[in-house]
Amino acid sequence: MQKVFQVLLETFRFSSLVTLSLPHSTMEDTTLRGYFIPKGTTIFSNLFAHHYNPQYFRDPESFKPDRFLTADGKLDADKAQLVIPFGVGKRRCVGENLARQELSLLIGRLLQQFEIRQDPNNPVNVRDGKTGFTRAPIQTPLIFKKMAL
Repeated sequence: MQKVFQVLLETFRFSSLVTLSLPHSTMEDTTLRGYFIPKGTTIFSNLFAHHYNPQYFRDPESFKPDRFLTADGKLDADKAQLVIPFGVGKRRCVGENLARQELSLLIGRLLQQFEIRQDPNNPVNVRDGKTGFTRAPIQTPLIFKKMAL
């Protein structure tokens, strides 16, 4: 099951389907890293930039589920908390827990039953697609090979 969590976390990080969080507003004047931000300023968290920040994720352009393992092979909870596909703060997506549970079950079931590969006759760069407030990834032809039980 740990492998499923690793794949799920890396898929959330790598895909970053929502590039910006919902808007938030400052409740008082504040200063952040030397920048003055007046009360009432609208702020968006750039989730895509966070997920591709090499300060948090080494070699961010590569899909590496093992990045979420500690040296002794356990799930790194601190690294896992850096993946924020559902937004941040009090107003992050209310369906986050349900979505994580459902996706864990789905991915776990797929990985148990199929070997999944990109179609070598139709290569696609998974980073292609259209980016706006959300990302619309390019369709990626996949081959599902049923594994023997």
